[in-house]
Amino acid sequence: MITIDFETRSRADIRKSGASVYARDESTLVLCLAYSLGGEPFLWKPGNVLPQGLFKLIRDGQLIEAHNVGFERLIWRHVCHERMGWPDVPFAQWRCSLAACCRLTLPRALDAAGSALGLPVQKDEGGKRIMMRLCKPKKPSKKDPSEWDNDPEKLQRLYLYCKQDVRSEMAISAAIPPLTPSELKVWQLDQRINLRGLAIDRPAIENALAIVDQTYKRCCDALSEITKGKVSTPKQVQAMRDFIESAADEPIPNLAKETVSEWLDREELPKVVREVLLIRQEASKASTAKLKAMLERCDTDGRVRGNLVYHGASTGRWAGSGIQIQNYPRGVLSSSEIEIIHRFLPAQDESLLDLLLAPPIDCISSSLRSMVVSEPGHRLMVCDFASIEARVLAWVAGQTDLLTQFAEGADVYVSMASKIYEVEESEVIKTQRHVGKTAILGLGYGMGHRSFRSACKLMAGVLIDNKFARQVVKTYRESNSAIKDFWASIGTACVRAVETHQPHRVGRLEITANAKWMQIRLPSGRQLHYCKPHLVDVVAPWSEGYFGAIIAPEEATEQLEDMGIDLGERQTDRWIECSVPKGGRTLLQKANIRSELQPKEPQYIKQIQFWAVNSKTRKWSKERTYGGKLTENVVQAIARDFLCEAMLRVERERYPIVATVHDEIICEVPDQFGDLRTFERIMKQIPVWGRGCPIEVEGFEAKRYRK
Repeated sequence: MITIDFETRSRADIRKSGASVYARDESTLVLCLAYSLGGEPFLWKPGNVLPQGLFKLIRDGQLIEAHNVGFERLIWRHVCHERMGWPDVPFAQWRCSLAACCRLTLPRALDAAGSALGLPVQKDEGGKRIMMRLCKPKKPSKKDPSEWDNDPEKLQRLYLYCKQDVRSEMAISAAIPPLTPSELKVWQLDQRINLRGLAIDRPAIENALAIVDQTYKRCCDALSEITKGKVSTPKQVQAMRDFIESAADEPIPNLAKETVSEWLDREELPKVVREVLLIRQEASKASTAKLKAMLERCDTDGRVRGNLVYHGASTGRWAGSGIQIQNYPRGVLSSSEIEIIHRFLPAQDESLLDLLLAPPIDCISSSLRSMVVSEPGHRLMVCDFASIEARVLAWVAGQTDLLTQFAEGADVYVSMASKIYEVEESEVIKTQRHVGKTAILGLGYGMGHRSFRSACKLMAGVLIDNKFARQVVKTYRESNSAIKDFWASIGTACVRAVETHQPHRVGRLEITANAKWMQIRLPSGRQLHYCKPHLVDVVAPWSEGYFGAIIAPEEATEQLEDMGIDLGERQTDRWIECSVPKGGRTLLQKANIRSELQPKEPQYIKQIQFWAVNSKTRKWSKERTYGGKLTENVVQAIARDFLCEAMLRVERERYPIVATVHDEIICEVPDQFGDLRTFERIMKQIPVWGRGCPIEVEGFEAKRYRK
């Protein structure tokens, strides 16, 4: 195995443009290449004799590895091969130590991965600071007006840093196993997809930016007029909060989306405050970041590359990169209305969109997905797994009645709603179905009633009280007892595996553990990894907080439930046997609400503690898991495996994939090739390991991407 690492410099900003645009930029140059053939690294820099020995090994088919090899591949191809005449490296010879780290849920960064593995060879942090100075143009001065820093001492330190990176990469590769053959195929497909990229409609994006700018300027002018110059732009957060406090005689805690919406829902709100908040709300949608990112990351052929992150989640699912198409809003307009928008975008007239369809910012937001298009003579084929997590959950947990419903094509959301509301399925109304859907999609991993109440508001826009939310959770668990039992079974099996270092089975899963790893073997044969697992005693969530009486009028019910308090029986002027969460007593005191509370008796349960990259801080830290969370991990991982199998199949059938979004595959095919029914049939095929899982897909074809 050859291990390599490039150090480069360029006028292009890789953080904004992405690696593909960076590598193709004419100013991008190689400062040095460090490479190892298995021993101490060699160094090549411009002016040196070409590394003919390295070239021969590549021509002979030797594998070549780097950490985040996508960057090295692009530099080799577009700088070294196309401009410097080096031999090209065939696609099949590339390997990536970062991908191998991701499969084990280790940190992605080279230094963090080495530290997590406890390796003696570490990244050179001082050299990294030097690299950051040399990789981009410096600020010219009278003493040194040159564009680049060519200080010999700094360059020498850069060369040492580059060689040290190769040593670190080799140490990591020696410490962990390579990708399995099946995962290697998935990773290679991921790399091909990233190299293909997505075609975008540049003129439409530029026109949309012009309209957004018009709208933002109008918002600024209106804001300045309303506030008499005290606030001139929606970005002046403190000035706006001061103005609102003065006009409303009440401070607004922040200007977050949720807070602004809550204030606008008030019936009694001074007119001037409402106008200011409406402008803030409109302007917050007027972000140009997503539109600008598309243009900044677009290559000269009109395509945006590098949009996927292999194994971006611990379950193996992809994450988004660059333009983050996974996070584009669904929008409020239909596909036919979006076509009308594109017809009128060239006029760059926000008032025209406002007159014909909707507020211009809503039009642009709804159109973001449609900025992704097919090349002339091609079309997009898009196919999505329907309710894949709910289907996999029923399958892996053995909830046979739910499996039958899915297999027969029944509306499981209506069925759940009929149980919740105790009505016939034919009598279920739209709002009730939304609650049924939220229950099926949200309660399968042990969600409690308070979180479910929030989910109903967020996912379905339905407001329910705590009492009803508690009843829904109870109904779901009684109706899906096998799923509820599965949470306990997998939690217990994992605890016992960590405790005994003996294998344990739970249905279709096998759990093994030792001091280094806990592994859950999935039906596909792939494994989930949990690093350095051990057991800890933690206070059970239901035994935290306080218990007792709350003395308040009935009108305070909603206020108390919003504090997360479970109210007990109502007696005269109080509720008795109330359950108050941690921090709840402080909230009651601040609200001047009397209470007679005692701390609950703590109960302890065993949970598994392990090391992982925290999803919020992105740092390597201790995490804990339990039955419901383990169930979620397993279900999402199995859903990912179904997706991967489908991706490999459609690719073999010559439907080139250009992206995947959640459980969806996006292909770009010639107009005269293939048909949607065949595409759906290929995607719907069930692998041997997945027999019995009732997979269903939904697809469409179009010139523009949509949801």
